[in-house]
Amino acid sequence: MRYIKLFENFDEGFVLPNHRNSNDERFTIERVKIFSKREIEEIGNFLGDNVNKIETNLLTSIGFWMPYKDRKSTKKYISIDKFKDEWFLLRDYPHYYECDQMYGLLNCLKSLLPK
Repeated sequence: MRYIKLFENFDEGFVLPNHRNSNDERFTIERVKIFSKREIEEIGNFLGDNVNKIETNLLTSIGFWMPYKDRKSTKKYISIDKFKDEWFLLRDYPHYYECDQMYGLLNCLKSLLPK
């Protein structure tokens, strides 16, 4: 039972851990994967007018500027890395969200978007 990882909200598919464990096997450089064109399009379609352009870095990391949830005048930078077994690591400095599957990633983005 010690290997089961519980999410803050399991139905949402993402978690904001209390701290980043640098020994976490899921998020090592050896497990980095390339985003497919379909995944980038799905994220772009989901974000819609909230972002102008999604930037890619060797297709293993994508990033974009989006408005703060509570303020429309300033923006923050969000970056997402993809790893094996459909794990995504979303950085919303100073926070890191661990997202399981595309469903969890989109739910995490939904929680960060302004209404």
